[in-house]
Amino acid sequence: MLDPIKSYGIRILKIKISLPVIIGGILFGLMHFGIMAMGASFNYVIQMVITAMIMGMIAGFYQEKYTNFSYAVIVHAASNLTGLLISIIVS
Repeated sequence: MLDPIKSYGIRILKIKISLPVIIGGILFGLMHFGIMAMGASFNYVIQMVITAMIMGMIAGFYQEKYTNFSYAVIVHAASNLTGLLISIIVS
């Protein structure tokens, strides 16, 4: 659906991030506001949303570059595993 705007985007460290990837990352991050309903603090939710936006853009970049859903799944799983390990270490 967003393929017509694929040529637009930004460059970060010589890597082109297309507008569909940016939009997808933002929407992925905003979906994580739902954890507020579970009683999470506002600061934690904001950290989660920003992290999810960044990881969503990274996953989207790899999905767009290689047209292989496996890369996006690996990025998502690695992000979740990292968060889990940090929460175990901190508590």
